[in-house]
Formats: sequence, C-alpha cells, structure tokens
Amino acid sequence: MNSRQKVHYLTTKPHRPMPLPGNVSYSVVPEPGTIPIPYLDQSFSHIRASNLPSLVRSSKLPELLGECYRLLAPGGMLEVRIMDAAPVRNTAGPLMRAWIEDRLSLNLGRLFRCSKPCMLVPGWISDAGFDLASNNTANGNQDMRLPCAYDQSTSNIDVELATLVGQALWKDVWGPFVDHIPGEPRWWWEDAEVMSECLQHQTVFECRSILAFKT
Repeated sequence: MNSRQKVHYLTTKPHRPMPLPGNVSYSVVPEPGTIPIPYLDQSFSHIRASNLPSLVRSSKLPELLGECYRLLAPGGMLEVRIMDAAPVRNTAGPLMRAWIEDRLSLNLGRLFRCSKPCMLVPGWISDAGFDLASNNTANGNQDMRLPCAYDQSTSNIDVELATLVGQALWKDVWGPFVDHIPGEPRWWWEDAEVMSECLQHQTVFECRSILAFKT
C-alpha cells in the first residue's frame, strides 16, 4: 500500500513472522500502548491504528492518542479503526444482550477495556488536539453497521458477506476476552436461538474508520 514510503510498525513480538520489504522496519515494545513511543517529535505523516480499545486500557487511551499527536508532523493524519464489543442497543434482543453480559462484559470491565469505543474514541481524539474529518465516505471516513445474522433462504450475497466479515472481525477484536463454557456454543453465531433473535431484531454491530488531522 505504501511501497514508496518508509513504513514503521510497533509490535510486541521480537521475531518477524515473515520477511519484510526493504522500506519496512519495526520496533519491539514490551506491551501495547507503551509510552513514550520510541520516535522523535513530528516523525510521521500518517499513523494507522486498529483495535486499540481491545489492546489498551481505557484510562490509557487518551494519553496514547496524545502521543500520536506528538509524533505526527503538522498536516499529518491519524487513522483509527474500531468496532464496538456490544451490538447497537436498540437492535439487540434479550438473548444477545445476555450472551454479551455473561460471556464478555465482566472480562472487559475487569481488564479496563472500553466496550463502546465508537462512542468514546472520537471525543478522546479531539481532546488530544486533532481535527476530525467530516463524517462521510468522500473524506475517507466510514461508519458501518455490520449485521449479526442473515436469512439463508435468500440469495443476498452482500448481506451474507457483511455478516461473515462482521463475525470474523468481532472474533479477531473481542474474541480473546470471551469466556468459554464447556458444553455451550463457543460464539454467539453458533447459538441457533441467538441467531434467530438477531435475524428478527436485525441486530448490528457498529464499526468506524476515523480520520483525524494535526493542523
């Protein structure tokens, strides 16, 4: 994607999983959200971050976003991609809400993780000094609502794909925090009753791609 630019990335893994292109380098940090980030002021023109709310404690996110502001040169862009842990409230039925509460919410609270980053992160980005791009696709921002279930009796490929992508993304972001109960389905989409309810209520998860600028 950026073959003509110098690219840096942070990792907690000291060994590279694969050979890197010549324009890519990496730095190892002891844990996600380590501050200060080991680069000089105004070192970058673009910072991209995914899954921060699941990787970093909520109390540390504002400070980390301030560190991103320090690292960006004037005119630089911060790109943050996030997904809520819980579905949009007015689309979730009692079975889905109970599943989230019983299997996920306690762990998120215990580890100080933000379950509704789509609501909170934009404010923290503004507080760090960034200007948010206007919220529309033309400027690169994307607010998406990914369905939890689809009607298999129809042939709507777009809805089916959006559902499968949403489930895979949710598992990648929030799956490590889910309690596994022996004898019960591992994921909510493996529970037929929950899926039937999600289809009836048209349950959706909110995702955002936020673009912010240092002016």
